[in-house]
Amino acid sequence: MQKNKMYIAMISLLVIVFLIVLKAQPTSEPRPVSEIIVPETGIIFKTTSGKILLKISANDNGSVLSIWNNQEKVVAEISAQKDGGELIIKNNDETLVGNLKAKAYGGEMVINDFHKQIALQLTATAKGGELIIGNAAGNSVAKIFASDIGSGFNLNDYSGRTAIGMIGATFGGMINFNNDKGRPLAVISTTARGGSLVLLDNLGNTIWSKP
Repeated sequence: MQKNKMYIAMISLLVIVFLIVLKAQPTSEPRPVSEIIVPETGIIFKTTSGKILLKISANDNGSVLSIWNNQEKVVAEISAQKDGGELIIKNNDETLVGNLKAKAYGGEMVINDFHKQIALQLTATAKGGELIIGNAAGNSVAKIFASDIGSGFNLNDYSGRTAIGMIGATFGGMINFNNDKGRPLAVISTTARGGSLVLLDNLGNTIWSKP
């Protein structure tokens, strides 16, 4: 019986302490968010062995977040400025393999291969855009473009010479088929007055035309 009274007293004391703590907690105002003021030299995060992992720097123009690999080489950067931002991705040899930009007038995305050659490039502006696909030699093998006056595309050979090209605009359009020297062999064109078809030899001389 004496033990039961002691247990009841202990439980009652714990309940009172719990109520006091609960009442002391703020209920209407949220807890303030912790803030860190970045110095001009930036903030650097290192491993226990002293290798840099991450750096944050900031100024009046914007901020930069840099990420290092285990060889202490920058492999990624995210930056922000007043007119946009940029994302840079590099491989372990610090070769640029990816770049994403955002500006006030549009944006750009570039993907490179191991040899720094453009594999894919996408550009957007206020008046249109452009898509370029490149090969290992650094030459454009396909291109699609658009602007406020028209659009078109080019299919190129390995050396970058146009094999098939098409352009469409407000005044009409044109399709041309070229040889391996980039010279036209057949040209189809249309205008407000009609259309035409021209066939040429490898030297560029007209051998047949219509109308």
